[in-house]
Amino acid sequence: MDILNPKLEERAQRVATRWGLEVETILVSQKNRLAYKVSTPRGPAIFKVYRDINAAGERSAAAFYKKLPLGIGPELYRASPLRRAILVEWLNGPNLMNLIEAGEEGEANAHLSEVIRQLRTAKLRIPFRRLRLADIISQKLKRIYSQSRDSASVDRLQRIGELLDWLVASTKTEQVIHGDLHYDNVILTSSGPKLFDPKVYLADPAAECCKVLFTGQAKMAPSQLWEQVSQRAECFASGAGGSPTRLMQWGAVNFATRVLRSRTAVPETHEALDKLDLLLRHVGAE
Repeated sequence: MDILNPKLEERAQRVATRWGLEVETILVSQKNRLAYKVSTPRGPAIFKVYRDINAAGERSAAAFYKKLPLGIGPELYRASPLRRAILVEWLNGPNLMNLIEAGEEGEANAHLSEVIRQLRTAKLRIPFRRLRLADIISQKLKRIYSQSRDSASVDRLQRIGELLDWLVASTKTEQVIHGDLHYDNVILTSSGPKLFDPKVYLADPAAECCKVLFTGQAKMAPSQLWEQVSQRAECFASGAGGSPTRLMQWGAVNFATRVLRSRTAVPETHEALDKLDLLLRHVGAE
């Protein structure tokens, strides 16, 4: 794997030497972060080094791991003072996407629903500045709106904005969420499912499922996507502490930022717009 940031690699090597780590494999190489599988006296681990304090959106990953209830995530072995380097337990086992690919979505959803429930009921308190997910989505929609020219795009964005405003106004409580929870980010270990790679936001707990509802959507027709989103929302609603409709509403506004994020506010295919419009018809603001 090519190293995109040699200076960051040099820093990673210095920290690895200082911490007594033996690098086995490079897992991620980006300009703003590197991730390695390493050997430690405590066993295999993930060693991450970030260019900036907030690199890759993982502002509070170390604090998140430290506050997690025992058994639903990896153990944090070590972190640098500014959290630009962290060492986390290596999780052995398949991820939940492997179950999906094997045709075992029911089992994968049951495991994920339990992880979502445990995380919500833990009510984590993290002493770092946390970004509000609603604010992030709002900022993205405003940027897209400023670049929109045709009336259809403006009308669609207004409906999405109204839905987001309604969700914010009707949110009873916000708490720390994982923020990037999907099937690839949960490992089925011998002691049960464990999550990793948090982004960490402050949000309505129902927003935790924003991404996982749409996993696999690129290969689906609009009607197939609606069926999948509906079924998954029913499965995760109890764990997330919200109604299936509310989970889908948060999913819809987040999906909108992905579909419309190009500079011209035009998605790659008309089918993506059809999917978004179908969602908005079903789960618009109440």
